[in-house]
Amino acid sequence: MEKYRGRLTGERVKKMRNLFLIVPLLDVVLIVLVFFTFSNNLLYRHAVEIEVPAAEEAFRVSYSLPTISIAPSGVTFLNGRKVERDDLEILLRLSTEIAEKRGEIPTVLVEAPTDCPLGMLLDLLASVRRAGIRKVNWAVREGE
Repeated sequence: MEKYRGRLTGERVKKMRNLFLIVPLLDVVLIVLVFFTFSNNLLYRHAVEIEVPAAEEAFRVSYSLPTISIAPSGVTFLNGRKVERDDLEILLRLSTEIAEKRGEIPTVLVEAPTDCPLGMLLDLLASVRRAGIRKVNWAVREGE
């Protein structure tokens, strides 16, 4: 048995082959671990702390949009004044001309209750479009 001591037997060869298959796997795992470690450091950005001054007083910005309001009874108001549907279109055309002379986009705000009939809103929208206004803002009043 002494003369076979330095030689590899069949069992030892199989163990060595298995060992050789694990070594490249460990190399790959180590490379991936190093890659993720360094790339993780690149992901973090260091922030600069900024001190923002506090506002001394708050204010509300008011817009000079023509406001069309519809009452639950179906009555139409323009800027708080009762207006007939035919007169509304004429007044909106004047408002459009004024806005265009100022270089502004003609815009109107429509306020309506949630239970306003759809047909009434569509008629109003048609009047607004015929007056040349293409931008309409909508506001909804909860159940009146």
